[in-house]
Amino acid sequence: MQGQADRESLAGLMVQVQRGQWDALRELYHRYSPGVYQLARRRLNDDRMAEDVVQEVFLRVWYHADKWDRDRGGVDTWILVIARHVIYDYLAVGRKDQSILFPDDSILNVRDPEDAIAALIGETAMEELLEELSPEQRQVVRMVYAEGLPTHRVARALHLPVGTVKSRLRLALAHLRRQLEKEAHSDGAL
Repeated sequence: MQGQADRESLAGLMVQVQRGQWDALRELYHRYSPGVYQLARRRLNDDRMAEDVVQEVFLRVWYHADKWDRDRGGVDTWILVIARHVIYDYLAVGRKDQSILFPDDSILNVRDPEDAIAALIGETAMEELLEELSPEQRQVVRMVYAEGLPTHRVARALHLPVGTVKSRLRLALAHLRRQLEKEAHSDGAL
């Protein structure tokens, strides 16, 4: 588990990256590129694509460093979210030679780790992750993220108070965040 001093050190590096200091990005790259590579390699089963993912992730860290906010989550969580999104982009495209771009910059504008997890959940990945949730949580997550319904409409459809829907959603996202972080740490990714 990451200590407070290490978190502060990483936050300091990100502030330096935000100021355009290349050496700080190089340090983040040295710390996290092996883990990002391992995660990508395991998911994509292709060395070349895994290397491409690493490059894409750290280009995004460099060009979108201003999107990271220390009050909203750790550097490792932010890098993990970017890495998972890039990996899912590669899986969705299914072609090794196609350049991968975000359909929009929504994932980079997300500041809250729970929102980031919600933003990166794609159809394929969602089914795998949803199996670990309670049926009630799974239903709310599907309605909000797969169907795009606002929480007040989900509450109306399920005959529940809005607070109950939001609570189930919050608990589900917290569980998903823990699972993603656990997976990344167990892989040595972060």
